[in-house]
Amino acid sequence: MTPLRGAVYLVGAGPGDPELITLRGLKLLERADVVVHDRLIARELLRRVRSDATVIDVGKSRGVQRLSQEEINRLLVDHARRGHCVVRLKGGDPFVFGRGFEELTACREAGVDCMVIPGVSSAVAAPLAAGIPVTLRGVARSFAVLTTETADNEETAIDGSTLQGLDTLVFLMGRHRLRQVARDLMAAGRDPHTPVACIERATTPHQRVVTGTLADIAEAADRAGLCAPMVAVVGEVAALTHSAPPSALDDEYGSNSPLNHQISPSPLAGKRILITRPRSTARELARRLSEAGATPIVCPMIRIVYPGRNEALDRAIRELHEYCWVVFGSVHGVRAFWRRLAVLGLDARRLGGCKIAAIGPATCRELRRHGVTPDAAPEPGAVEELVNAIIDQGGSDIGRVLFPCSNIARTTLPEALRAAGATVDALIAYSTVNAALSEDALGRIRRGVDSVIFCSPSAVRRFVELRLNAGEALVVCIGSTTADAARDAGLGVDAVAAEHSNEGLIAALSRCFLVEASA
Repeated sequence: MTPLRGAVYLVGAGPGDPELITLRGLKLLERADVVVHDRLIARELLRRVRSDATVIDVGKSRGVQRLSQEEINRLLVDHARRGHCVVRLKGGDPFVFGRGFEELTACREAGVDCMVIPGVSSAVAAPLAAGIPVTLRGVARSFAVLTTETADNEETAIDGSTLQGLDTLVFLMGRHRLRQVARDLMAAGRDPHTPVACIERATTPHQRVVTGTLADIAEAADRAGLCAPMVAVVGEVAALTHSAPPSALDDEYGSNSPLNHQISPSPLAGKRILITRPRSTARELARRLSEAGATPIVCPMIRIVYPGRNEALDRAIRELHEYCWVVFGSVHGVRAFWRRLAVLGLDARRLGGCKIAAIGPATCRELRRHGVTPDAAPEPGAVEELVNAIIDQGGSDIGRVLFPCSNIARTTLPEALRAAGATVDALIAYSTVNAALSEDALGRIRRGVDSVIFCSPSAVRRFVELRLNAGEALVVCIGSTTADAARDAGLGVDAVAAEHSNEGLIAALSRCFLVEASA
């Protein structure tokens, strides 16, 4: 019999955002038998682990250590010798102050196969998340990565004299010794006015950036209550963050300073955006916000419930030949309708004798995914436009109209159609109910965000019921109906998306932040 042969994979989990793990690392994580992880990895990554896998937390924090490094090494070796696929999931990159090489050496000495999967290091990802390039033509042509934490009994002071020729210094694990590091660098000859940026929990929804100079950064970090994990960037490039101190280059070069000629980062870069819509419709918006440099926080105020049985809608679907129009008012209405088609063993051909109306671009897109192009596609709230479109295509005798809607749908549209002579069956296809929020989710909101997005009056009502406060956050709504609900609830509305789409929301957000930055 061939003995089982396991292996250990040292996988870099990235700087905090779960989407910044490499594709290779994610594939190994999903097939691992055993996962041994650090404290600072994104917890969402553990959801990708097999349900029957063993997950072991060996994370360390200042003053707290579950297992010694030697015990971790033995753990990896023991599981691999049992034939297991072992993933050692480490924050950032395994070899950047991660003690990964020690684990690799321990495995090799024990005769265990061990491979290293590189990760995105916070040394470059954290500055990038704050809009800071660690190198910049004409400003910084070199950078060094340092840690203020060292092995026991080693000298911890930073030798600033050896760093004088380097343009940018990036310090990892530096919150505890930030004041001492600044003193050491100034004592070694660094200008006290050198810009410094401290990035807390980079690339996560909790990211914060505090700026200052070597002379005052420790006080600024203390005032802001900045905590570990934190990355500190020292050098002229740190002046590229918002509200950073004036650069010494400005004094030397004036308007010709290289820092004055860089392309500005996205107005959404580093902004924490609270999305209150249901998760099913929030994913695409969250993805686009991430691509624009923002940190989306998906925290639904409401959720959509599709009933397991719906006799009234099923009956209407069987009798679709009696309807002239089917009007879809939302993405959820389309999804609910197609669920019932599937239950009845039917498909889009059932709609062959009906004309279709879709309110809003998102509803149109959802219909097209099912191979249906609407005959009328008015903007949300344009009731008169919809009624006129229906009359234009069918004459004054509108006939019978099916309107699959939610349990809290407004009666404006059905009443307008009835006033025009239609027979309207407004049937509940799905329910909009309050979402249950955990204390952790509520805490994230209460700690503050830069903007709140509302896409429905029901989300506004739930937000207020939970006694949440937008504070100084910009409030952006999709549609006048939602904006009116926000104002009625006492919320200041900073912008209403001109287009009822993700693109419209992002454009409105960008304009708001640009105006705020120029104020």
